[in-house]
Amino acid sequence: MKNYILDGQYLKYFQSSSLDIHKVLKQMNLPFDFFNRKYPSINERDYYRFMKLIGNQINNPNLPIKLATDNNVKTFSPSIFASYCSKDGIAFINRIAQYKRLIAPIKYEINQNNYEVNLKILPSNNTLIIPKFLLEIEMIFVIHIIRSATNKEIIPQSITSNFSFDDKFSEYVKCKIINGAPNQINFNYQDLKKPFISYNQSMLDFFKPVLKKQLNNFNTDNSCAANVQNALVKLLPSGQYLIENVANELNISKRTLQRELKNEKTSFREQLNHTRKLLAENYLRNTDMSTYDVAFLLGYQELNSFLRAFSSWTGNTISDYKKGNINK
Repeated sequence: MKNYILDGQYLKYFQSSSLDIHKVLKQMNLPFDFFNRKYPSINERDYYRFMKLIGNQINNPNLPIKLATDNNVKTFSPSIFASYCSKDGIAFINRIAQYKRLIAPIKYEINQNNYEVNLKILPSNNTLIIPKFLLEIEMIFVIHIIRSATNKEIIPQSITSNFSFDDKFSEYVKCKIINGAPNQINFNYQDLKKPFISYNQSMLDFFKPVLKKQLNNFNTDNSCAANVQNALVKLLPSGQYLIENVANELNISKRTLQRELKNEKTSFREQLNHTRKLLAENYLRNTDMSTYDVAFLLGYQELNSFLRAFSSWTGNTISDYKKGNINK
């Protein structure tokens, strides 16, 4: 079962809204300092339970709206930011559907024709039920991003859910709410074809190889090596990519990390070089970034160190690699 990060931004709002977060942590048997971890994470079943317990405390109907429409919501993760940079609403919901599982245990299922687009919001595991609080955030989030990115008040044709929502939710979505299943938002196709003013192809090209790598790891590989690679994708640009940093990211000790990698007949150094090689090739193949910028994103302080490393990985210089890629 996969683990999901509880973004620290949520904690800030929970505390400012007088919610007893420590009561929830106690109910979940989580440590008192859980949110002091760099990347506090829990499995999908506990994620739902956490959100349900938070929802049980809410007596302010504006809180889900406040959370989902915060100015910083677009930078919560590379997945969200990349989706915000999409060409239009159609591209946005398809892209966020592709990467949603990297953010939370939720699936987006899309059905569309020339007249309407239906977005179903489903649990990642069909044995689970999305808590009302989490569902409210999801629905408001989608509508907010589309309105923000188009600078137009896009109103869905309808919303369907088994939950009964309060007046504040109804006032925000401004559409007919139908009691039923599954949970879904129905948009007018032409509304979602309105261009995003936030469209940025360069940013999409920049994030694509990183997100693709994370998604591949998420879908097919839960080995220690894959987890190390996934952690390195996040840590390399910060320059904090020593084995101690990765062990902390994975919430295990350095010795445990070394032992698990040895059991898989690899080492931290091998995984570091492998991750850098994959990212370097993706950046050079899919973006117009300079060699200096690529070196920086891979954690190299000196350009010459990156040039030597790339030559040892591929047997080519950067220039030859680019020429060969262009000719393919």
